[in-house]
Amino acid sequence: PSVKSKFESSIGIAVKFINSKLLDSYSANTMAVDAGYYGSFADLGLDFGASISNMLGSIKYISEKEDLPTILRIGLSYSKPTIMDQRFKIATEFNRYISDKDNSLSAGIEYTLENMFIFRSGYRFLSDNKGFSAGVGLFAGDFTIDVATVFYDVYNYSSVSIKYSFGSSHQSDKSEKKKLNKFIKKQKEENSRPVPPSKTTKDQIIIF
Repeated sequence: PSVKSKFESSIGIAVKFINSKLLDSYSANTMAVDAGYYGSFADLGLDFGASISNMLGSIKYISEKEDLPTILRIGLSYSKPTIMDQRFKIATEFNRYISDKDNSLSAGIEYTLENMFIFRSGYRFLSDNKGFSAGVGLFAGDFTIDVATVFYDVYNYSSVSIKYSFGSSHQSDKSEKKKLNKFIKKQKEENSRPVPPSKTTKDQIIIF
C-alpha cells in the first residue's frame, strides 16, 4: 500500500559581515555566506536539513589571508507523540569541518511534557572534543527559557537563554487547538442525539 504524506520545505541564504580583533592590536573585516535547506514530512514526524556556513570568506590581519572555517552540517530527526500533550524526539547531526578536514557526529533525545517542559540529552562522537550534554526548557506563555550544560573532554560550559515570541505563531497554535476542541465537541453532540425513526413507505404492485 502506498503512503501519502504532506511535505514542506524551505531554503535560506544569509550574507553576514564579520569583524575580528586580535590582541587588541590588529583588526580585520570580511564577509561570508551561509546557506541552508530544510524539509519536513510533518504528519510522519520526520525532519531533515543541511547547511553550509562561512562560504567565500577569508580574513587578513597583517599580510597573510586565511579562509574562514567552512562547516557543512547535515541533520535528521524523528518525533512521535505519546499521550496527551507529550512528545518524544530523537535526532542526529553530522558536521564536516572542511577547512580543518575533521568530522564530528552528535546524537540526542528530547522529551516534551505537557507542552511546558522539555528535557534534552545528547552525546558528541568522532571528535577530540567529545562528550555528554544535557538541558531543560520551560514554556511560560510567550516566554521560553532554556538551560544547558556541556561536559566535553576539552572544555565544559553552561548556557542560559530566554526567548519571547511576538504573536502569530503562538497565537495560531492556540487558535488551531480551540478549533479542534470545538470540532470534537460538535461531533460528540451530533453522535449523542437520538436518531429519529425513518418513515416507512408502502409500494403497490399491480399485476395484470
